[in-house]
Amino acid sequence: MEENAPVRDELTGLYNWEYFHDKIKHEVDLSNRYSKPYSIVRFDIDNFKAINDNFGFEFGNLIIQQVADLCLNTTRGSDVVARQNAEEFVVLLPGISLDDSFVFAERVRSMIENSEYFGTEENPIKITVSMGIVTYVRKEGMDVSQMIQLLDTAVYQAKQNGRNCIVPYTSFMPQEDFI
Repeated sequence: MEENAPVRDELTGLYNWEYFHDKIKHEVDLSNRYSKPYSIVRFDIDNFKAINDNFGFEFGNLIIQQVADLCLNTTRGSDVVARQNAEEFVVLLPGISLDDSFVFAERVRSMIENSEYFGTEENPIKITVSMGIVTYVRKEGMDVSQMIQLLDTAVYQAKQNGRNCIVPYTSFMPQEDFI
């Protein structure tokens, strides 16, 4: 990343995608050196286009800010939370296995689904998110671009499964891949 480039997303205050991508590379090095896993959780706000279409972009931005706040309040200090694109968020969980990252993801998914916090007093809305998880383990030797591709596939699969769910990358890999 170029020196003095902004590392924060202007709307949410979360880290931006470029900074997050650099942190993943750093985490790969640490994981390889110390043989510790790390996980990435990515999630998209379901039906976000309909929110913008029905309530306007300013309201949509408010929803994005509220989701960002909830996510920040649910993570540890060592976790890295970023906004990937419009309604897409990613969380880097250093030292966290696939099972533990699923527990984290379910907590966030459930909090978002059950929250009365989204929208405004005049227009409160319910939202859900579709989530994907990838865990890096040294022996698997994935590179960053492969992990991002797996995350995209996992989130796409969550949307295909009816939204408001979590898909870890192992759930759509052939069984022989993780023997």
